[in-house]
Order: sequence, then structure tokens, then C-alpha cells
Amino acid sequence: LRIWDVVDAKYDTVPPDIQAIMQGYADGLNYYAALHENEVLLPELFPLSGRDVAAGFIHRVPLFFGLDGALGELFAETRQNTVSEKEVGDRRLEIAYAPTPNLQSPVSNLPPTVKYGSNVIAVGPERSANGETFLAVNSHQPWEGIVAWYEAHMVSEEGWNMVGGLLPGSPTITHGHNEHLGWAFTVNSPDLIDIFVLEMNPD
Repeated sequence: LRIWDVVDAKYDTVPPDIQAIMQGYADGLNYYAALHENEVLLPELFPLSGRDVAAGFIHRVPLFFGLDGALGELFAETRQNTVSEKEVGDRRLEIAYAPTPNLQSPVSNLPPTVKYGSNVIAVGPERSANGETFLAVNSHQPWEGIVAWYEAHMVSEEGWNMVGGLLPGSPTITHGHNEHLGWAFTVNSPDLIDIFVLEMNPD
């Protein structure tokens, strides 16, 4: 995935204040690991740096457009399809619910034309019944894994006071709000992966 090539080429272009946030997050992880050595599963990864935090972001992005499903097809012990799988429902959602085999995937009955995505809905005070502003974030993430949400409330001496959801390894709130505003993002299904099934000439 050339993750470290990207980090080495681009990290110095990241604004210094953002680099400081990533390094501060890494310092916090290093401090926790030093105090709880028995909980560290891979001690050889420490100490972490801001570059490691950036690498985590780069690693996660391809998962949002289905790279994990494509790799699963490529590295299976036997060929999964006569031709490469294309537009067969939405593999990412099926994979996301795979850890719970007794639970039917909520997308299993959707037509193949329905695309994977997420929603953010904002309602202004002039449209709400009580004159308040509402932000509904519906991000369709799995219950576990590296793209599952967890909740945090971040307060700092520099004035941060925000609460919301973030991905493991994220140094800031990804979807959330403070006293003044709320923010979120959505994902969709860009067609960024092509797999070619080749018949090899035995000679």
C-alpha cells in the first residue's frame, strides 16, 4: 500500500499544529504503554511517533472503499469467482457484519443497485419544532474492528471541549460537537479498485 512512502513524502507538509496533535497523541500512548507493560501486545512497535498516527489514517482510508474485500478475494486459497467480483451487492457491508453469523445482514435484502454510504442530516432552527439546531450523524460503521466508533469527551487547557465519536488511533473527534457547532462526514462507494482474472499460459 506504500503507506510509509506516502508518510515520508508528505508528513513534513502537514501544518505544525496538526503534527503537534498527532505527536501528542503518540506521546500519550507511549506513556500509557510504559505504565501498563502487561497490556502491550506488540512492544516492538513502541515508542510511537506522530508519523505512526498519520500512517494509521492512511491505512484506514482504503477500507472505506472496499480494499479489504478485494484482498480477501485475491488471497483466498482457491479462486472465488470465474471473473473478478463486481457489483455483487456490497461486500463491505457483508464483511462488516461477518463477526455475527447469527445476525442476518441488514443489507442482504437490498437490490444490487443500492450503494454503500452514510448520511448526515442537519436541521436548522427555522425548520425544527423547538427552534433548536439538530445534527443527525448516521455513519454505518461496524460494531468492531479498526473502523468501529468509540465515544470520547476531549477537554484541553488550550480550550478544546468536544464530545463525539472517533476511530481507534484517531487523535481528535471525527464526528461530534462543542458548545458552538457540530461536524461530521459521510462516505460513499467510489469505484477505485480493478481486479483482472488472467488465464496463464502454462508454457
